[in-house]
Order: sequence, then C-alpha cells, then structure tokens
Amino acid sequence: MTEQRPEIGKVIVDAVLAVIILVAVVDAQGLPQQARMMPTVVGIATLVFLTLGIAAELFPKHAEFLKPRTPRSDDRNQMQAEQPAEWGAALRVISYVLLFWVLIFFFGFYVVPPVLVALYLGFEGGVRWRFAIPLAILATLLTLAGLAVLRVQPWIGAGPELIDGYVGGAVMPLF
Repeated sequence: MTEQRPEIGKVIVDAVLAVIILVAVVDAQGLPQQARMMPTVVGIATLVFLTLGIAAELFPKHAEFLKPRTPRSDDRNQMQAEQPAEWGAALRVISYVLLFWVLIFFFGFYVVPPVLVALYLGFEGGVRWRFAIPLAILATLLTLAGLAVLRVQPWIGAGPELIDGYVGGAVMPLF
C-alpha cells in the first residue's frame, strides 16, 4: 500500500485562512460584548474545522474517522457521483427543506429539527436509526446552545400552543 502524501497547497491555504480567522477573532475582542459574540463563536468554530482539515491532510492514517461512510462515498460510486443529480433526488431534498421551514413556522425550533434531521439521516443518508436519532438531538441541542450563547430566542412557532413557551403560541410579527 502506498503512503498518501499531503497536498501541501491545501495545507497552506487552510493555514493562511486559520491565521486570518485567528486575527479576526482576536480583533473582535476589542468590540462591545454583544458585537463580539458572533465573530467569536463563528471564528472559533471555523478554526476548529480548519484545524481538523489540516490535521486530516497531514496525518491521513489517523484521520479515518473524518471520512464519510455512506453508499455515496464508496469508491465504486465515484463516477456516478460526478454526474448531475437526478430530478427525483433533488426534489426530495427541496421537499425536506421546504417542509423544514413550514413546520418550523408552525411548531417552532424545539421540536421540528430533531424530528426532521433524524428522518433525513435515516431515510436519505442511510444512517441507522440508533445513530440518527441521537445525532439529530445532539445537533439541535448544539444549535440551541449556540443561540443561547448569542442571546437569540428560538422561534416557538405560530401554530397552536402545545407546550407553553416551547411549542406553538407565538405571535406573528407584523412585517
């Protein structure tokens, strides 16, 4: 088996981007607290992903956990993946996105994301349900934690109030 060499261009670009983001995060610390929160949160998340990308490129043997394990990531399907998506697949994804926003509008951000993300992972991603459900809940909790850090109140939905303060009962804003 041949040893895979890192693509030095990717490492250099990621390192330069990491330095730029780091400078932006440090510079944001001079802003008022409310103004620095967003660049700090987004900047740190970006730095984490850039660092993972650099580490994966430099140490490919140790980065196996970063490779996707779906039927689409199989080497035998690579030629098929380079072709344009079928209309049916594209319409399914568009349907998920539209359904997501319509349900968010009516039932809010506490209930809809874990349900629809789990359904998407299970049906479209081929992820086993025992992993899809906890992953969907974890993704929602991380998003809600990020909103709490940014002091943004999640939308509870304009549908009927099912759980006071969490599901439904919001007043529609006048535009």
